[in-house]
Amino acid sequence: QGLYYDKIKQRIEKIMLDYKIKRAAIGDEYESYLRNQLSQSSLWNVYADKIEFKSSIGNTDFDVIALFDNHVVIIEIKHLVTPYDPKRYYEDRQEIKKAIKQLKLRKQVLLRDWALIRDITKGFLPPEPYPEERMIQLVCTNIDSFTSLEIDGIRIVDESVLIRFFSDNGQYIVAQLSRQKSKIFIMN
Repeated sequence: QGLYYDKIKQRIEKIMLDYKIKRAAIGDEYESYLRNQLSQSSLWNVYADKIEFKSSIGNTDFDVIALFDNHVVIIEIKHLVTPYDPKRYYEDRQEIKKAIKQLKLRKQVLLRDWALIRDITKGFLPPEPYPEERMIQLVCTNIDSFTSLEIDGIRIVDESVLIRFFSDNGQYIVAQLSRQKSKIFIMN
């Protein structure tokens, strides 16, 4: 059944590419879907809407901003096409690099414009800005081809990893690593 599903998915993605169907609308829809999925967990607090505004560096948007364990998490969401050949893999990798660049800029915006973002989100962020070391940046994709890859200190994950990690019924242990406790997900 899985192989059959993969073949259908591959054909649909190929048709979309062949007919140059605009994927931006699909990306927006996917962002909304994923924000909704992530906000279902009680383990973190996810701002429910996309944030778009004029920041100190220009037009800025945050796909997902969340609060977790005394950290702020910023997530750039990318809806990619499964790479079945080297050309597609390269193109998807370029999208990942673009997402990394966007996250670096968003982190700077968060550091500079904390109060503005707090106002836009109606007090979602705490009054005092978090220091840089308490900001987590993630790229989240709809495919697992790049999961666990880390570029410039930014981890790439797929939606299933993110949803499982923040699942209310996941199995976790708390590990003491040096002075800091960490939550570790146990895969079944």
